[in-house]
Amino acid sequence: MNENTKIRVLVVDDEPDIVEMISYNLKREEFEVEAAYDGEEALIQAMLFKPQVILLDIMMPKKDGIRVCEELRAKEEFSFNRCIIIFLTARSEDYSQIAGLEAG
Repeated sequence: MNENTKIRVLVVDDEPDIVEMISYNLKREEFEVEAAYDGEEALIQAMLFKPQVILLDIMMPKKDGIRVCEELRAKEEFSFNRCIIIFLTARSEDYSQIAGLEAG
């Protein structure tokens, strides 16, 4: 896979060890990876990096993952409607799943 065809992935989690482990493994598989450690940083990084995939923690400081997803889906400058957003969470209750689906 050459540099121009690498899939861009943004990894967002407030736990540095989780970000490091996921990023390391994605880079080994030749994905282009950027990281953010809270919801506000995630929004900035998404606009700059323009990822095709976002791995997004739900429980984060400043803005939770649900709010970040909603704000990205509402942005018109870059079509985040085509971006795949995958939520990461330790929560198991139905609310988290429903909120994630409703956020897009």
